[in-house]
Amino acid sequence: MVSLLILLACQPEKSPTNYDDSASKESMPLDSEDSGDSGTTTPLPWTTADQDIIRDALQRDMGRSGAFAAQIAVWYNGEIVWSEAIGSRSSDGAEPIDTQTLFQIGSDTKKLTAISLLQHVSAGQLSLDMPVSTALPGFSLAESPDWADQTTLHDLISHQGGLYDYTPWDNAPDDADLHDRSYGDFAAREWAMVPAGKMWNYSNPNFSLAGLAVETADTRPWADIIHEDIFAPLGMTRSFARLSEVVADGNVGNSYGAYNFVGDAFDIFSESTYDAGEVAAADVGDNAFTRPAGFVWSNAEDQARLLGFLVDGDTAVLSDELRSQITSIQVALYPNFPHQGYGYGMFVLEGFSTADGWCPEPQWSHGGNTLSYTSTSLIYPNQHIAISILTNAYGVDTSKTQQAINDTLITLPAATDWPVDLTVETDHNLLVGTYVDQQLGRIEITDDNGTLHAAFPDVTAEGWSLDSDLSMYWTDEYALASGTLRGYDITFIPDENGDYTYIRNRLFVGTRNDVMALAASPSASPSTFSVTPSLRPLGVPQPQLRQPY
Repeated sequence: MVSLLILLACQPEKSPTNYDDSASKESMPLDSEDSGDSGTTTPLPWTTADQDIIRDALQRDMGRSGAFAAQIAVWYNGEIVWSEAIGSRSSDGAEPIDTQTLFQIGSDTKKLTAISLLQHVSAGQLSLDMPVSTALPGFSLAESPDWADQTTLHDLISHQGGLYDYTPWDNAPDDADLHDRSYGDFAAREWAMVPAGKMWNYSNPNFSLAGLAVETADTRPWADIIHEDIFAPLGMTRSFARLSEVVADGNVGNSYGAYNFVGDAFDIFSESTYDAGEVAAADVGDNAFTRPAGFVWSNAEDQARLLGFLVDGDTAVLSDELRSQITSIQVALYPNFPHQGYGYGMFVLEGFSTADGWCPEPQWSHGGNTLSYTSTSLIYPNQHIAISILTNAYGVDTSKTQQAINDTLITLPAATDWPVDLTVETDHNLLVGTYVDQQLGRIEITDDNGTLHAAFPDVTAEGWSLDSDLSMYWTDEYALASGTLRGYDITFIPDENGDYTYIRNRLFVGTRNDVMALAASPSASPSTFSVTPSLRPLGVPQPQLRQPY
């Protein structure tokens, strides 16, 4: 098996959910016994029938995956107003989970790393414009020696670092491994696919290094910093950063996905092995380097409280000014569409796609996937509503649950025309040419009777089959229509002068060869290349315009 890739399938377009809406929300309020916090007096803005619809949708999403346990929690106007656990600790259904059972939250960890870094900015120990080389004295990438001097902490936590998405899954739980691996194997082998600040491109080591910057400025281990500075003051009593703490707590069940992974995360063509099936918590694995990017454990109630903090704030934890930067667009996901972007560890949408068109309702969101857990976080700030959904399987598609939430709990405005016309295809003459990626080598874009085609001659010469026609999603965004990487998306990215200089994917970035000459031959080697694109965890799928998490 090839090494685990780090890209999930796209979230499908939302479609209308059919249900009986005969009971009005005013006529069927839920009372306090339905709340996760006993004694609350805040009325839910929905009905018991609506709650049933969401629960049913979550069970259907679970049924389409290997998940046998899930939690959902809703924060509304300052408190948890609904919390529910579904399923069991093991696939045999013998012992049910409860609302305090722990799940791994994957990339929903990233907002914690961003909050912690901003806390240290507030304390004057770090600054957003601080170069990585200043925050991490003596750190440098051997393959990209200027990168640490030219990249800022702002670039890291807004996913503009340009780094290859190295994500190790080996078991290395000692806190010291964050520092030792960063300065050791990572510094020796990692490279920048593109100079920092050129584009948004999701890459887990951005947040590993951000966590190390916090740890270096503070001297406490990163796991202790977030526990003492975030979990404790926000009342997140069911959140842990180390697997050993989860196992010691004991209220955790099995999950379903991959485990015992062995492979080289630096080489997308390397052979790797892993087992698949039911995973005991103690076998999930823990890695201190990956931890700030996606290895925190929590429950849905704690995650909903954290999302509520992003709405209401708590100046004892972080100033309102810095907190607001987390959910402000720092960079557009797509250069020609500024209405959806990334903040600091959060996706920030001014609206999103629906079956009827563009819904102009702000949504802050993120998702998380480890090898056997899936997390979904949704915030509707104008409505003071936040939802956490946790499931215990790899890559669970919660689109039905999200649709049910939009159909019941959320009051959405009428759909409008899209703010930008994305149906227009860019003149192919501006896109064709030869681009270069460090691992894939040359990527040749040609026009074949009006259809764009991508050829990968260097890896083709080594025995791989990547060549494909390109199928347009929207302006400058395409999918590989065939070959080994079928379904992978690529985006044509212009530079500051408007010239199309880059082809972007989370896996690779091609730069026009008149901008960057091919420095070395690709690291491909012919063998049984059987890629599994569905196993690229710790992140949110692209393209984002198709209803992001």
